[in-house]
Amino acid sequence: MLRVILDIFALIFVFLFPPYITAIFLFVLTFFFTDFLEGVIFAYLIDRIYGSGNIFGFNFPFVFTIIFLILFLISLKLKTVLKFYSRE
Repeated sequence: MLRVILDIFALIFVFLFPPYITAIFLFVLTFFFTDFLEGVIFAYLIDRIYGSGNIFGFNFPFVFTIIFLILFLISLKLKTVLKFYSRE
């Protein structure tokens, strides 16, 4: 039930707050829950709504999605190294 409530808050964050604040909130949620793959969907929404598609002069529309996937994989590795137990 907590996960659903925080998913709703994350969706509200996508529409009301700047993308970098939402990205920080999603990254915190990846440590709070195991396998928080909903964050990829929210990062995709950020890219579709706010994404300009330009990064370092290249036309690439999925900047936040790729960044979130990388941070998600890093968080999985950190959880195993630090033996961090997530809530579920």
